[in-house]
Amino acid sequence: MWWYAAAMLMMMSALMLAVPDLSARTVPLGVRVPSDRVDDPVVRDAVTRYRLIIVVIAVVELLALLACWSLSRPGSAHADTAGSPALAARLELIVVPVVTLLTPALGVVAMWWASCPLRAAKQEGRWYDGAATAVSQVAREAAPVQVAWRWHAAGLLLVAATGGYGVWRYPDLPDPMATHSSLTQFDRWEPKSAATMWMLPALAAIVVITTLTMSVFVAARASRTLPDGNALVAQAKNLRDRRASQRVLGVLSVAVAGILGCTAVVMWEQWDALLPVPVVGSVVLVVALVVSQIRRERTPLLPEVMDSRNGDVPALAGSESVDDDASWIWGVIYCDRDDPALFVAKRIGIGYTINVGHPAGMLLLGGLFVVTAAAVAVPLLAG
Repeated sequence: MWWYAAAMLMMMSALMLAVPDLSARTVPLGVRVPSDRVDDPVVRDAVTRYRLIIVVIAVVELLALLACWSLSRPGSAHADTAGSPALAARLELIVVPVVTLLTPALGVVAMWWASCPLRAAKQEGRWYDGAATAVSQVAREAAPVQVAWRWHAAGLLLVAATGGYGVWRYPDLPDPMATHSSLTQFDRWEPKSAATMWMLPALAAIVVITTLTMSVFVAARASRTLPDGNALVAQAKNLRDRRASQRVLGVLSVAVAGILGCTAVVMWEQWDALLPVPVVGSVVLVVALVVSQIRRERTPLLPEVMDSRNGDVPALAGSESVDDDASWIWGVIYCDRDDPALFVAKRIGIGYTINVGHPAGMLLLGGLFVVTAAAVAVPLLAG
């Protein structure tokens, strides 16, 4: 799992480096600024500082992973001491969850730290004094946002195909079955059973059904938009992002079903030569989605603007978005007890985040914490 943890670290570091490009220009590093300040030197310096910190974090984490792998690999002095092999095996199981949780947490800290001078300049310069602001409006798109049904249907078909292949091949598959591998070879086996056979296809089905449910939810709900100095363009961007959310969820459904299905077949058949394929597929997927979103953020909005005109927009033309930084913890966690909305648009990228100030939001956050804590604790406590 060390190689997979290193791959996860590099992918997440690349995502964090792209955060400024995935965010609206009026919320650099999670700080709301007026539209006439987006090119201020203070803003540019904060972004540069943030990216340097992310590079340092990635290098330090990578060196730490390398040191841990070196100490735990067979033949090393530490691995040969009493009790170390069992401990090394448990540490290997938790390295991916730890990296997956620690890296974004450090990224949030880096974003907050890098943006401190920006927040200070914004407050000292009174950037919002005298600016005409407007509250969030409910977007009324001329064209409805449609669920990407074909993508989700393709994802379900891939899950069904994987299951059908498994049913067909089950009598002839080797026993014991491979359940774990490095990047080049299998290194753990368990007796053939329903659990070892169907764990990955079941996970793929859960992911596909979850993304489909999210797509239906996003398509059905009304969406707020903030004027950001030009309400017409902001509403058009809101429409574009909602449509992009549908495409991303659809592509994610197919990609995850394909990657997990491919992994399941490779594990069933014990095809060592194809072990890198799921990892390469995951990297390509992440890179493609990030590049697609960055290109979308830089694409002119004229066609969408022409499609989204309505009578309410001109009244807000020229207004700035309300300075709502107080409702965003570290710029990424939304907490507003006076806001009845359970989900609000994310400040970074596309999609929605939980309002932890909402009673139901606290329950969701608590459930997420329990699941992630269990993912780290169970391997350590297993006998």
